[in-house]
Amino acid sequence: MVRLLPAEISSRCRLFIRLAALSGKEFQLGAVAEPFGQPAGMLLPLVEEATDVGVIASVGDRLVFTQPPFRRAVLESLPEPIRAGARGESVRPCEPARPAAGALAAQPRPA
Repeated sequence: MVRLLPAEISSRCRLFIRLAALSGKEFQLGAVAEPFGQPAGMLLPLVEEATDVGVIASVGDRLVFTQPPFRRAVLESLPEPIRAGARGESVRPCEPARPAAGALAAQPRPA
């Protein structure tokens, strides 16, 4: 994330916010806890941290991003394969790089 958050935000909270952004404008804590690899209850300090800086708020049983442009900026800061994976799209596998025409001829042959 390119300077979207104050420097005092912990790296764990930054990760939490990225995963939350991938989960949607509104999300349940469990949706972030699963990819975070921890029970939802263990993420409460991160929820408090993100709430304290005004990034998310609690609305009923869901958490919401308080500023949709912020969430969009977070998403845009993530590599496309990560965003595509979160949307459930398959990303085309990379093809091995092929040497440029004539590159093989220019290589010395073993003696």
